[in-house]
Amino acid sequence: MATISVGELLVRCLKAEGVELMTGIIDGTHIPIVSHIPKYGIRYINAHHEEAAVHVAEGYVRVARRPGVVIGNPACGAGNMLAGVVLGVKQAPPASDGTQPQNLSAGGRV
Repeated sequence: MATISVGELLVRCLKAEGVELMTGIIDGTHIPIVSHIPKYGIRYINAHHEEAAVHVAEGYVRVARRPGVVIGNPACGAGNMLAGVVLGVKQAPPASDGTQPQNLSAGGRV
């Protein structure tokens, strides 16, 4: 039985849901995810701040009418995304945000 990484599985699921754009700030914990994005045709926009990444995804959702995904760091990154997420929820675009636990970058396999 073939195994794939958790990062690749997540990217496959995002692609299956119609995701074409992901924004966020790349750090070491995101490499297992971001390294698979080009292979599945998802565009990644690196932002300078998590809140800005949320607003980029929100703008994309409004213009393209497609799902937007934001990836952020646990703890402070999630807190930084909060302002954009709250605003987005009030205005109801279908954007999604997420953080990943630190141990995922340790080579988690499915």
